[in-house]
Amino acid sequence: MLTRTLCLTAAIGGCALSTTPSEGATFTYANGDLLAAFRTPGGASDLVVNIGPVTGYENLTAGSRLVITNVSTNLLGAAFPNLNGIEWSVSGAMRGNTSLPQFPLQTIWVTSPVSENGASPAWMKKGQFAQGTTAGQIDEIGAGAAIYGTTQPAGDNNTSSGIVIPATDQYAYTTTIGPSGDFAGSFQGSAENTTPDDFDGSGSHSRSLLYELIPAAGSEANTPGKVLGYFDLTGTGPLIFTAGLPLQAVTISSISRSAGTTTVSFPTNNGVTYRLRSTDLAGLGTSVSSWTAGQTTVPGNGATQSLQDSIATGAGRFYVVEAF
Repeated sequence: MLTRTLCLTAAIGGCALSTTPSEGATFTYANGDLLAAFRTPGGASDLVVNIGPVTGYENLTAGSRLVITNVSTNLLGAAFPNLNGIEWSVSGAMRGNTSLPQFPLQTIWVTSPVSENGASPAWMKKGQFAQGTTAGQIDEIGAGAAIYGTTQPAGDNNTSSGIVIPATDQYAYTTTIGPSGDFAGSFQGSAENTTPDDFDGSGSHSRSLLYELIPAAGSEANTPGKVLGYFDLTGTGPLIFTAGLPLQAVTISSISRSAGTTTVSFPTNNGVTYRLRSTDLAGLGTSVSSWTAGQTTVPGNGATQSLQDSIATGAGRFYVVEAF
């Protein structure tokens, strides 16, 4: 049988989520499980890891961290000669499991890769029919890995939570995700991130957001899904999930002034709220958290947004944009 454990701590600590491989068991998969999958372009093998049911990732306190111990450098080393240039994603699908009634049929969970400058595609909710095709592809990654596992002996490369599959096999992750990382053309973009060429042992991380996409209709269709948190794949350790959105430094793109009003513009990300903080020359030596916070906030939408501040003509003013 498969034993799942969950440990949560505050953001300053750590926590662990692992699917403990049962002795002599082959790979298992259930509807609603999240799958971390890895491959290399033209490589010989793929790796699929069941990282547990999505319910273990829902509704966590922002900043809580899960250390997913069954995605380790040892397991990755069984499939790949190094961690450089690895393409990876995390995905899950709801295909009618009545034990999880809170998720409508064809709900999907898909990663969005974060680039070096912090940008990432915002995945949009689609109708049940459109998401059903992608859900079927995601389900095939897990179900196919389980089928392949029954044809192979249990061991280091075929446990209840992780399996190495030849990249050319019909049940391989490479076959199902497709050459562009978009689940064989059924999804709106690529779910895969790619580690840099110097990633192995560098101590850096490869980051992807995890979106929850509940099927939508009417005015809710084609609006951004919910970000549950983000995964960090590190060059020296396991996969780590952090609940909530990563807060990043906000770069002010322009400041203009007209009729006594200063307008501060800046790029935004979906799911993040922004406000302005300001101070005068005397306040520059104090903590930014003590600067005057503006009463107006704007939600991020992936485009450039603006906030305004009205001050007397000639008054010196300094600004930062706060994201939360």
